[in-house]
This record gives sequence, structure tokens and C-alpha cells, in this order.
Amino acid sequence: MILEEACTIQLVSVGSYGHEINLRIAQIIEEFLFLGDGIYRITELIAEQAMVEDSIEILFDQERKYVFKKKDYFDQLFRIFASEFHEHLNHAIIDNKGFCDFKDALKNCFNIDYNEASNILANIHNELVCKRTLFPWKELPHSLSKNSGCELSVCE
Repeated sequence: MILEEACTIQLVSVGSYGHEINLRIAQIIEEFLFLGDGIYRITELIAEQAMVEDSIEILFDQERKYVFKKKDYFDQLFRIFASEFHEHLNHAIIDNKGFCDFKDALKNCFNIDYNEASNILANIHNELVCKRTLFPWKELPHSLSKNSGCELSVCE
């Protein structure tokens, strides 16, 4: 939902920046891309570990940096999985009502209306933009609870 709402935000340029600011912005973007890539790879490794227990190792190199490594015999297995994946998608069953079922379950189990929740997140964003402050992540569950009427423990 946060990504959906973030895509609706119209960015406004304040003009051209100097060389130093452009370098700093490029560095921040590179750091975000590095983090995003790392998060994506870790989620793949977690999924693989869930499919085949004890298939992933976490090692530390000489510089004491961590390295994720598939055990050698599993590396070949996952290559085969990856090469055959698209063929298996031809036989996939698609639940066209899945998203509607998800929204219903969200409402029935947690008393959260999906459409309202996305509007609430947009309103919280707009409120924070006016304050020109960094996003207070600790406050998000409280704001969501207050605006949705949902219990704080569920929002957390």
C-alpha cells in the first residue's frame, strides 16, 4: 500500500542543483539501490531456505564482511529450478478473486478497510510533508490506529 501511494506523489523540482548536491544525491540513490538489491537477494535466499532446509550458509570473509552462499550441491538444484520456472507458470492456476478475498480477510480479521488504509497513509504523508520533517516511523502505527479505528496492536 505504501508503494502504491508513493507512486501517486507528484515530485516538484526546485530548479537546478550545484555539482556537490548532484554528487550527494547520486550517492544516496546508489545507497538505496544497494540496499534494495540486498533486500531482494535476502528475500530470495529466505525463500530458498524455506523450500530446502539448510541450503544457505552465512560466512564471514577475511575483512569480516558477511557473505551469503548456497551450499554447492544446492546451487545446482536452484539453477535447475530457475531454468524450469517459466515452463511451470504455463500450468499455474490464477485466482482472479484473490485480491478481493485478501481485502475481505483484512476487513473481517483486522477490521481494516484496504481502500481506507491507503487513503490514511496518503493523508499521513501529506500531513508530514507540511511539517517538513523526516518520517517518524514510530508514529505510523499510532496514526493508522487513530485514523482507522483499528487496535494499536494490529497496526503495529
